[in-house]
Amino acid sequence: MSAEIIAMLARIEAKLDRILTAPTGARPSNDPAVRKDPKGWEGPSFEGRAMSECPPEYLEKLAGLFDWMAQKDDEAGARGEQNAKGYPKSGKWKREDAQLCREWAAYARAKKASPAAADDSDAIPF
Repeated sequence: MSAEIIAMLARIEAKLDRILTAPTGARPSNDPAVRKDPKGWEGPSFEGRAMSECPPEYLEKLAGLFDWMAQKDDEAGARGEQNAKGYPKSGKWKREDAQLCREWAAYARAKKASPAAADDSDAIPF
């Protein structure tokens, strides 16, 4: 297969992964620190803070950055470039980081919405 076809298939697979593994709103088990703010982010910096401390909008922007990085790594691997250990470059880990960002964003949104629903004490219980 040509390198272009391999890169195209990798992009399609990444898009399918994002669609098929939609965030559930459950608390993710992994809570890594953010290493770098995405370029388009204009709010306060969250570098060095845990993903659980970041707002959902920031996490969506960060997930977009990880998706872009994964695509670039897939393209580099299709051209035959290798990582430091001598394996073909792959965007697998960056895609997993993007998915984790989306899971934390969904959890933060669900957490923000739940107190409003539980605070509805005026509602008739039947």
